[in-house]
Amino acid sequence: MELSPVDGVVYVAFIDASGGVGADAYTICIGHKEGDSLVVDVVRGTSGKFNPQAVTKEYAALCKDYRITKVTGDAYGAEWVASAWRGLGFEYIKSPQAKGALYLESLPAFTRGLARLPSDARLIRELRLLERRTHRSGKDVVEHPRYCRDDYANATCGVLSLLMAVPRVPEVPIVQPFVAGVPRYFPGSDEFTGRGAPVSSSAAAASYDYNREQSWKNFVNADGSISMRPRGGWGFP
Repeated sequence: MELSPVDGVVYVAFIDASGGVGADAYTICIGHKEGDSLVVDVVRGTSGKFNPQAVTKEYAALCKDYRITKVTGDAYGAEWVASAWRGLGFEYIKSPQAKGALYLESLPAFTRGLARLPSDARLIRELRLLERRTHRSGKDVVEHPRYCRDDYANATCGVLSLLMAVPRVPEVPIVQPFVAGVPRYFPGSDEFTGRGAPVSSSAAAASYDYNREQSWKNFVNADGSISMRPRGGWGFP
């Protein structure tokens, strides 16, 4: 199931390209950040014998629906991938990390329950089959088993990695406005609904003449400049 684009949401895309021959799929994943959650909106793939240029054009149209202008791809070495995307008006960024590093980097999204994935059988199967082992160099590596594929998993973990780097935008609290210690014009108040007159205090507000009692005007010269002393002097004896 795919989620439709929503206005005001910033989306990112990651692709795992393929040349259209063999068993590898050309996959794309689109996602966004929602608070602390990493939401995968779209996962698509094309496998078998296909025209990679045509698939790129199809995926580019999909990205435009989500207002995406920049696409990140895995370490697939074919130069046509970058050229094809740039030719369609997109900025193409080659991921500096191999897919094994992307798997390790996105692991906290799963262990902390932050990843929200679509119910895609191919994606779930590939993620479950990934194997983590220690290389003879001493470093941990994550790979798919022999004769298995990880194209959907690669694109998805690539998006999760991108989203984990996006800073969380704090929510701005909504506070009630106060004037002279009395709340005014908040939802439900008499002033807001029109049932009462807007006042900031009792007698003081009602007796104040805004047109007459503006002593600050004494400090404004005829040309609009500000005077350091009031017109007519301070009135000291």
